[in-house]
Amino acid sequence: MNKKHLAENLNAWVRLRPCALLIDGEGCALPTLDHSWRIEAVTDQIVRLTRIRSGHVLELGLDHVREYRTDFTSNQAGRRGFLMLQSWVLVDPCRVMVEPIHPVQAGSHQLVVPARYQEAIAKGQEREKKHKEAERGKALGSFLLAGGAMWLVSEALKESGRAAADRFPPDS
Repeated sequence: MNKKHLAENLNAWVRLRPCALLIDGEGCALPTLDHSWRIEAVTDQIVRLTRIRSGHVLELGLDHVREYRTDFTSNQAGRRGFLMLQSWVLVDPCRVMVEPIHPVQAGSHQLVVPARYQEAIAKGQEREKKHKEAERGKALGSFLLAGGAMWLVSEALKESGRAAADRFPPDS
């Protein structure tokens, strides 16, 4: 990692690659979001990143950083970039942790999630699936409720039409 290049981007907003894994208070992984972190400090040995929205602070050894790449596609103001890491950043409500990336095999770009976080990811995916099923159920219920209301209105109109016909028979 070119420390000088990283230091030149002090206060730049970066997105991490791989993206940080967010784990909620129940131990479930949250859907992957591409959060921005700010480069707060660079020393001879560390880089300090802050995730402003949550207040999380991460100090990484420079050996965890593979490289910094600029991001000119972002519409947001200020310097933007990507911090290419050699580690996973794992964020839970209380702390930020780092786990080294273990490639599946030499030269592979496929990443292996640390075993202790695979359960959190599975729990998060299961919860997301249940949430989507519940949303589909609500949508179906709303559809059926709307259909039932339309049927009641049409029956009421038919009934009122019959009542009017009884009161005002056609001229003979």
